[in-house]
Amino acid sequence: MPVKEAESNEPAQPGVIYLCPGSHHLRLSSTGKIALDAGPRIDGYRPCADVAFESVAAYARALSVGVVLTGMSNDGAKGAMAVKAVAGHVIAQDEASSVIFGMPAEAIKTGVVNEVLSLDAIAAAIEKRVAKLARLVPVEVR
Repeated sequence: MPVKEAESNEPAQPGVIYLCPGSHHLRLSSTGKIALDAGPRIDGYRPCADVAFESVAAYARALSVGVVLTGMSNDGAKGAMAVKAVAGHVIAQDEASSVIFGMPAEAIKTGVVNEVLSLDAIAAAIEKRVAKLARLVPVEVR
């Protein structure tokens, strides 16, 4: 699956992995467009993973896939709960392959993580989940 840095006002496309620029919060609007915000830190973070996960969960609901990777503190834990609350799928990086296990550990502690995987196994797990979702929900032609 292609991976790219998100651009403001870009419509999110199925099957693409978007990375948040390090200087902005990323949100997915109700119309499926990416919004980048250089506003103040949220809960001490910019970008704030919780903000991104929560907006994706609100838009994509059960089609959401949240992945919490290595990092400090608890950013991503509330967002993981938001993804799980709409029947989305949550993956966390395992301790052995994390440089800093803080973020994945906090997400795991919430009890909502579906899979704890090594960094090397995460891409295949995302592809497997997306393939399963694609069989269940046909992609709209735009």
